[in-house]
Order: sequence, then structure tokens, then C-alpha cells
Amino acid sequence: GDLSVLKGYFELIFSALSKVLSDSGTYYIFCDAKSYPIFWQVMFPICKNVRLLIWDKMVSYNGYTWRHQHELIAWGELDNTERIATGNGDIIKCRGVLQADRNHPAEKPVEINRKLIAKYQGITLDPFMGSGSTLVASKELKRKCVGIEIEEKYFEIAHKSCRQSVMNLEADPSLEP
Repeated sequence: GDLSVLKGYFELIFSALSKVLSDSGTYYIFCDAKSYPIFWQVMFPICKNVRLLIWDKMVSYNGYTWRHQHELIAWGELDNTERIATGNGDIIKCRGVLQADRNHPAEKPVEINRKLIAKYQGITLDPFMGSGSTLVASKELKRKCVGIEIEEKYFEIAHKSCRQSVMNLEADPSLEP
């Protein structure tokens, strides 16, 4: 179907986000081939760089016809985002969460979130936190994170995931006595 009707909705979302995000922030938005063009149109006027990243899940799931083995990520840097030389390509390989192991229908693995969050400093905002993998990744990287979830069931799952997540404190010399 035609998703262009969502452009106005996403413009409102980005307008609201611009009021709370730093001008040195970065957007990562998981999307698909139908919604990416809409995100690009909304992000292009407000970001100095907008690019498409591809998350290669390394497996496709059972079903009929051709199955997706990837997910798209709309990436945008705001005006004062510090450029980081990484040498990384735009295809990120990371196995998806198996359907039998998911706590949320659109659950992302902690590993993909860790790879994205590690690229930039600052506070992470996940306005659709689902099962909380973004929060767990942030905790593992010793980053501050704010998560928002409207469905109480998923909020409780995310809360439990964060409580069970263990920070790796060994490598942080600032925590030594």
C-alpha cells in the first residue's frame, strides 16, 4: 500500500524529537523498503548526512516466496555530530533473534544495538523500546539511556531484561579504588 500518508506523521515525530535531542545527535531508525523513502524525505532537511545501512540477519525465516534476510536502518547525523573515522561499511552482519526466543514481535538483538550505540557518545533515546535490547546494549556500554514503551507488558519485559543485564566492569579503570 501507499505509505506516503505517513510522511506528515513522521514529520510530527521528528519535530517533537528535535525539541529533546542535542544538535550533535544521531538517528538510527529500523525500517523497510516501503518506509525508508519516507524517513529519508523527513530526515534530509534536518540532517547533514542521511544514509541507508543494511542489517544482514544472516538467515531468512521460514515462509513462502522470497523472505527477507535483512532489515534497513535509516541513519542520520545532525548538524554538530562529531565525525568518527571507523572504516566500517554500510552492511552490518548480526544474526537476528530467533522467533522462538523473541519477547517482542520486532525484537532486535542486543548485539546490533551495541554496534550502533558504540559509534557515538551521549544519551540514547529509544521511544519504542519493546523488549529493551537498546537499554541492555546501552548498559553494557556504560551509556545513559532513556526508553519509552506504551504497552505495559513490554515495559515489564524490558525492565526485567535491564535488571538481569550484567555490566562488564573489568575494563573500566575509573572504577578501581
